Amino acid sequence: MKITICGSLAFANEMLKLEKKLKKLWHEVIIPADTNSFLDWQINDWWINPELARKWMLNHYNNIKESDAILVCNLDKKGVKWYIGWATLIEMWVACHRNKKIFLLNDIPSENEIRYVQEIKLMQPIIINNQLDLIT
Repeated sequence: MKITICGSLAFANEMLKLEKKLKKLWHEVIIPADTNSFLDWQINDWWINPELARKWMLNHYNNIKESDAILVCNLDKKGVKWYIGWATLIEMWVACHRNKKIFLLNDIPSENEIRYVQEIKLMQPIIINNQLDLIT
């Protein structure tokens, strides 16, 4: 299966680990183009070059369109358990619009912490609870 990993770039290290694990399970894996670069920069530096950031985002959305599924890397961030941010919500919407499977690494965040939980639920993601072998 061809899988694009999505999520906050704050999870770049974990995305790289997921990529390796999924490849061992014989999946073709795409990570955001800027994942490796992000590890070398501070979070705010990513927006210094808006043209490059736009190019990376458009490339990422094209990767989602070309994939069979996405895997959302939703970990704890800023005190929010299983964080899914706005950009990741948009990535999920692109996958949903294209009838791609949407896998969540962890459960859906609490409605007390993320106000768009209902939108996430409407996309009917498959929650795998860190069990990558459930991706089929």
